[in-house]
Amino acid sequence: MESSKVYQFIRILSILGLGMVFLSPSQITAASAAVESAQRPIVLGYYPSWPTGLDPASIRYDLFTHLAHAFVTVTTEGALLRSGNLPSRELVSRAHHAGVKVLVSIGGADSGASMGPMALNDKSRRRFVSELVALVNEWSYDGVDLDWEFPQSEPERDALTTLARELRSALGRDRILASAQSGAAWTCRYVDMTALRDVLEWVAVMTYDMHGPWSSHAGHNAPMQVPRADRPECTSNSVEGFMRFWEERGQWPRERLLVGIPCYGRGFPVALYAPIPRGERRRYSREYVAFRDVEKLIGEGWKKQLDKDALVPWLASPDGEEFLSYDDEASARRKGEWARRHGYGGIFFWEISQDAVGAGRHPIIESARTGFFAKD
Repeated sequence: MESSKVYQFIRILSILGLGMVFLSPSQITAASAAVESAQRPIVLGYYPSWPTGLDPASIRYDLFTHLAHAFVTVTTEGALLRSGNLPSRELVSRAHHAGVKVLVSIGGADSGASMGPMALNDKSRRRFVSELVALVNEWSYDGVDLDWEFPQSEPERDALTTLARELRSALGRDRILASAQSGAAWTCRYVDMTALRDVLEWVAVMTYDMHGPWSSHAGHNAPMQVPRADRPECTSNSVEGFMRFWEERGQWPRERLLVGIPCYGRGFPVALYAPIPRGERRRYSREYVAFRDVEKLIGEGWKKQLDKDALVPWLASPDGEEFLSYDDEASARRKGEWARRHGYGGIFFWEISQDAVGAGRHPIIESARTGFFAKD
């Protein structure tokens, strides 16, 4: 049923006092989530708690509908670990004044080492849920973004579902519960995508990091389409492929999926599609480059090119021995337009300080928004 019709149906049942008779709690939650997405397209920006040079007073709140304050981590015993400026009353206050909601983002890269043991233990998980909900309420956050990277077993798969359900119950109806998830089949093999559909308002699909220092060869960070020159095992490594995975495998409606756009690039100490010697992995100083630093490389003689298959730009070092894949204004706009044309619930960005180039300008975010909100 279309989300607008679901909303009308729920209102009629509510007026008649029949809502709980005809709809189970999980169905009502799912329907409410669809309404949330349908009421207003989502533009979500991840805002780091560590020092980036972008303080809460300098954020362009007008560019977003939601912010995710990243990250709170957790011990294996379920105790919250806060760092940097999280929690921040100033961030929440300024955002709310601008009509923007703020989520606490939990986890982040390599968080599975602690998230897994915590979630598998009933006592630790209850402590985590209790402390997290207390933080949300005390500091007036609007909900939680669950970013467990990544469950590694069937028990952890079930523990993620249990954790999400307990968080959904503890947060109540007025708080948001969403999640950032990979779009790679291997990474998601221990994620019960169907079960999470009845619990989460939306999934922000991380349509980036498709190649990196863990890869056997150099490739694009976030190609729009799979380039023909890439390896056979990378046939799903594209924005289109990652989004299709959540639609087809998880049966998630497009209006509850967000398309990710990176504000950074991935560099490699070899040419595009060349193999990476094993000893070179994770030792390269330019493996992660913020968009604001890309212009510096171009000024140093790096040559910009467009991969017409992948529909993203890339740079080659002056000697041709290094490769950097990234998004620019044109590719960000193209992705925003694609998300709009295909009916997705919104777009999101990791992370917003990397796109801050001075005088309140955010070229990637602004371009993607232009594409997403363009009129046909």
